[in-house]
Amino acid sequence: MVSAAEVSLALVRADVESTVPDRFEHVAGLVPDRPALSGDGRAWTFDTLNRDANRLAHAVLDRTGAGPGRIVCLLPASPDMVVATLGILKAGKTYTAIHPRTPVAGQSDLLRDVAPQLLLTTRALREAGETAVAGACPVLVLDDLPPSLDSTNRRRR
Repeated sequence: MVSAAEVSLALVRADVESTVPDRFEHVAGLVPDRPALSGDGRAWTFDTLNRDANRLAHAVLDRTGAGPGRIVCLLPASPDMVVATLGILKAGKTYTAIHPRTPVAGQSDLLRDVAPQLLLTTRALREAGETAVAGACPVLVLDDLPPSLDSTNRRRR
């Protein structure tokens, strides 16, 4: 186990040139059992957050394929949004966030402008998401991801 004193958060050139997922995976490897995120009655260590983000990245890639692409997240400001952001970045995609309180007409306009490959949402917001996309792209429900999905870090580049 690495002690807090042994973990240096000072940035060196390699860190600055690395991606957010690369940097997160590095830290998760150093302090896997440390608390990383909590909210909505749940808590994640660095390891569990990394694994959840990896599962999402693999699910996104299964549905969209490799290469650049746009994902829209219909999620509130919550731990789910943190998992989604990290997972989407790990998949090499970009995302646009839509707050669930955005009026349906505004959601539809944004979705039309963004032309996403995928809409990511939660079970509670699925119906609203399906209404907003009106069949224009598939909907992936974050809390319905099977635990059997690959949770390993994927190679990027």
